[in-house]
Amino acid sequence: MQPQAVIRAHGLELAIPVGWNAEIFRLGDGSPADGDGPLNLTTRELENSPPVLHAATLDLPRGRGTYATEMIDRLGHGDAFVAVIDHGPEQARQEVFSMGVVPWPLLPDHFDPSASPQTKTGVVFVQRFFNQRDRAFALFAGIDEGPGRAVPVGRVNALLAGLKVMGH
Repeated sequence: MQPQAVIRAHGLELAIPVGWNAEIFRLGDGSPADGDGPLNLTTRELENSPPVLHAATLDLPRGRGTYATEMIDRLGHGDAFVAVIDHGPEQARQEVFSMGVVPWPLLPDHFDPSASPQTKTGVVFVQRFFNQRDRAFALFAGIDEGPGRAVPVGRVNALLAGLKVMGH
């Protein structure tokens, strides 16, 4: 299937499937994720802000945080949300990021309601850590089970299949 668009930034490339919205950014870089107001981040915090990928089957609101946990309450019947956060090369050798292969495709039973920082009935999550090209990443994905997990998990896998990690 042809992607609706391809985006590239901060050493990441994503072929966005039809039905998804996505953005690659750093907090404080003027992206819509920053929202309308000042972030009140120091220069050092802005310089150390990790590259982040957010993708969802619904609109991405302005002013999202790095993990965008506020998206959980917005997920509706069969929706999905994905965050991929780059923790940088200095973390790539940490044991938590030792998985040297991408942790997808995901399976429906990988998603767990207790893996969430928040609770919403019918929403389940998965969090995985991995490294690619000497960069450490955290993957956080949430789905609304709706009629079951298979369809939204398939949509998440289609999105992740289009993600490439390049050099910085």
